[in-house]
Amino acid sequence: MKIVVESGKNLIKTSLPENIAGNYWIIDSNYKNLLNVSGENGKWIIKSNADIKISNNILNDDLNNADFIESDVLDINRIYYAANTVTKEKYILYTLPSYENFENLIFDYSKISNITIGVDNSCDIVVKNLLFAQKQLTIEYDKQTGGIIVKNLSDKYNLFINNTICNQSYLTRGDLLFISGIYIYFFGTLLLVGNNREDLVFNSSKLSKRVMYENPNIDYSNVVDREISFFDKTKYFQRPPRFKRQIENKIFNIDPPTQKERQEEMPLIFTIAPMLTMGMMSMVSGVTALQKVLSGESTVKEQFSSLLMCGCMLISMILFPLVQKFYTKHKKIKDCF
Repeated sequence: MKIVVESGKNLIKTSLPENIAGNYWIIDSNYKNLLNVSGENGKWIIKSNADIKISNNILNDDLNNADFIESDVLDINRIYYAANTVTKEKYILYTLPSYENFENLIFDYSKISNITIGVDNSCDIVVKNLLFAQKQLTIEYDKQTGGIIVKNLSDKYNLFINNTICNQSYLTRGDLLFISGIYIYFFGTLLLVGNNREDLVFNSSKLSKRVMYENPNIDYSNVVDREISFFDKTKYFQRPPRFKRQIENKIFNIDPPTQKERQEEMPLIFTIAPMLTMGMMSMVSGVTALQKVLSGESTVKEQFSSLLMCGCMLISMILFPLVQKFYTKHKKIKDCF
């Protein structure tokens, strides 16, 4: 099933799969979601939403008194109406089969000058459609220009030519006309008119059906296929391969492998020498402070800071070089991996 939405000057088509399942959105001309269609119990159900409401009746300008419904079953060859309750924009939805049935009609320009399409029985092509005027369309042959002109005789219903709204235009082969849910293809003297309901009536004095001839049933089982030679073998060109028999010597320079870098460790004396010098100075200061305490010239409390500084310097003199050496060795091992 395909759904054609007519919204003002725009025409939008949405196709639904043959397998009735899932949820699909009918979009508007701005490619925004308009109405949701879901497959339920083997039927397509169209549902209203907060802004867009659907109806089975033609909507007037007064939407406040419109007969809106929450949901409805989508049937082929039906017309549905919808409106945006916020923007007051109205839509017409036509449900058509995925593969339409077309009536192939031929008309001769040399014998007839125009063809009318409408609901009235006097029209050359009578269409049973609620959204068609008594005389809706006319297709005329312009003798001066030799072209074919289509005219929309009723402004109440919009005519679209190649998805563009138009009331009057010259037709060229391959043009697609759409009006009120009916497609019309124009191929020169051939018109393909949508006849999904199979109730289309035409004037046989002006129009005639195109006869589709079928191929006769021929038994090809005994037919022997022949091999046809398009060129003589002497005219075929094939380039033979070329081999060079001369061997050339090439010299390549190969760089030697990278040598392992030699790691030279700094002697321990160079590491602890600065700390040893500072330690000797602090030791002298500590010994002096200790002699003052022992001789009674000063108390332990007075010389505590000097003794503490001496002890810290002596400990750091021994500890920090060892920690630094261990860290350097560990970092080298880690960099190798």
